[in-house]
Amino acid sequence: MGSGLGAFYNKYLGKYKYSYLLLTGAVGWLIYLSFSVLFLFLGFQTFLIVIIILGSFGCGLIMSIYYMSLNNYVNTCGKIDNSTNLYFGISVTIVQCSNIVGNGISAILI
Repeated sequence: MGSGLGAFYNKYLGKYKYSYLLLTGAVGWLIYLSFSVLFLFLGFQTFLIVIIILGSFGCGLIMSIYYMSLNNYVNTCGKIDNSTNLYFGISVTIVQCSNIVGNGISAILI
């Protein structure tokens, strides 16, 4: 997998279905976004900042499960017809395009 966490993934997370792991990562991402929206509505408060920082730390851990599962899923799909590089390229392109669109929308709204 190219990272030191590959052994962790195979030992603990590899026994679950990809759909459950990817759904868990998506829920973690939604929690992270809800913290951002909460900050926008309630403003700058010290207690709220502490909650957002702790929540973002937890969501970061959940998102690591998501990205490791995504890479492992793409690798598994690529082994079926020996085109792993093509699938990784498509996956990275989709993720980066969503980042570009999201940043563009944020720049327009803010």
